[in-house]
Amino acid sequence: MTESILDSVKAANDVPLDEELFDDELLGLINTSLVDIVQQGYGNRDLYVQNNKPTWNDFFQDSPQMVKNLGISYVQQRVNWLFDTPATGAANSNKTAVLESILFRINASDVFEDA
Repeated sequence: MTESILDSVKAANDVPLDEELFDDELLGLINTSLVDIVQQGYGNRDLYVQNNKPTWNDFFQDSPQMVKNLGISYVQQRVNWLFDTPATGAANSNKTAVLESILFRINASDVFEDA
């Protein structure tokens, strides 16, 4: 997996890395997803992704590995959900539940840090 936030989100959404047509839309979705993680108390609140230079390590810095893994999954899945919205209400509900579960686990991860 690439460490570039934009490139890894592109790869997770089947967008070729050299395709720039969707970059503005993807960047907006990435940044709003990162804010969700910051609101859980993790991540670099000053990082704003504008190109493929920022990496996951730039964002997560001193966050626990479990938070980094969950956070990457959350951003990739949330961007996918918003970028390619499911056609059915049931699929939307399922995706919403998965995303809420990941955010809950990020929020609760401090319980497991000392375990």
